[in-house]
Amino acid sequence: MISQSKKHRSGFTLVELMITLLVLAIILGIALPSFSALIEKLAIRSTTESIVEALRTARVTAVEEQTDIKVCGLGANNTCSNADWDKGLIILRNSNSETLYLIRFKESILVKPLNQANITFNNQGWTNFFANSIFVCKASDDNKNAYRIVVSRSGRIRTESYDETPGGWKDSNNNTLSCNS
Repeated sequence: MISQSKKHRSGFTLVELMITLLVLAIILGIALPSFSALIEKLAIRSTTESIVEALRTARVTAVEEQTDIKVCGLGANNTCSNADWDKGLIILRNSNSETLYLIRFKESILVKPLNQANITFNNQGWTNFFANSIFVCKASDDNKNAYRIVVSRSGRIRTESYDETPGGWKDSNNNTLSCNS
């Protein structure tokens, strides 16, 4: 017969639970900075893809409807801002009348056009300028995880990752381009 004092008890001791929690805290402390950097990178990439999709939609709409479509920064009361793209972008039919598309950006992401504050696609899908770049990056960083959207005169839209561009971004005079400059 087994005595009452030698009965088998199942479960974890307090010491075992404390050691498990300590190990878990150490692992989270190591993984969390990498995880937040990944989230920032994905947010910048997602914003870039949204802008590219909006620009392509504007171009296709201009050709299909045989009218001018204007893309510009989002200003007060959902109007066109001639300078600031940080809040979002807006796409307007016939330059200033009907809103077709509106995107709001996260405050932690900086979106900055380089040459032209507004992009207008004509009825052939061409733009109103020679070429333009739109930078997308983290507002507090330089070019880490940054993207550059290039819109050519013919309306072609492409993206470049700063991390994948050897020597970084340069203008026609070989000056370094930066998202925050």
